[in-house]
Amino acid sequence: MDEESLQDRSSCILVLTNDPVAADQIRSAFETKNISFEITTVASHGLKLAAAGYFDAVIVDTGFTIDGESWVSTLRNLESTMPCLLLLNRADVDNDLDAVTRDADDFLVKPFLVSELYARLLMLARRPRRQSQPTVLKFGDLEMNLISHEVIRGRRRIHLPPRQFQLLELLMKGEGRVVSQRVILERFSDATFEMGMSVVQANISRLRAQIDRVQEASLIRTVRGIGYSLQV
Repeated sequence: MDEESLQDRSSCILVLTNDPVAADQIRSAFETKNISFEITTVASHGLKLAAAGYFDAVIVDTGFTIDGESWVSTLRNLESTMPCLLLLNRADVDNDLDAVTRDADDFLVKPFLVSELYARLLMLARRPRRQSQPTVLKFGDLEMNLISHEVIRGRRRIHLPPRQFQLLELLMKGEGRVVSQRVILERFSDATFEMGMSVVQANISRLRAQIDRVQEASLIRTVRGIGYSLQV
């Protein structure tokens, strides 16, 4: 996505904001530059659009969350490497900037110049995409190979059926962060892997029974009302 492709209708930018001033600025700029875009104010709808892979980049106004987790972090948990540009308020910069921008690729503080927003998008277009996930994941004494589908805890080999393997992969890629039940449902909501909340809980229970034996420290933690994470 370079300057020419930014102006190509085959490319599209997703914008997630509930700030009418910012939305009007972006709309005016993109229409002038002949850039295709879609603006949404609903976090869950924006997540579905982004996860579908129809967009080349996403602009996310600060403050959007999915079940308490930042919107960009949720997108990363869904394995998306889409470039993300955050629009921040001054308070975000004055507080913990590193935490706010951890999963994003760049940020811009409001109020912003349209010319700077466009320049930042061009810079993102020239950057290499985030590296793909490694094929071997490790957390504590737990290791999983995404190619051979081997799971090992300590010296014990664990044989997991597909559903539990994919759930564990999602938790491992979360690197100790809480993966919400909504993220799990979004991740596996397709024709071959339909899940309801009770099915999520049942599969987590089966996974925990395989991973956490009596003589071993419990790795899978339930955050009541929110989701699950790995802990050491």
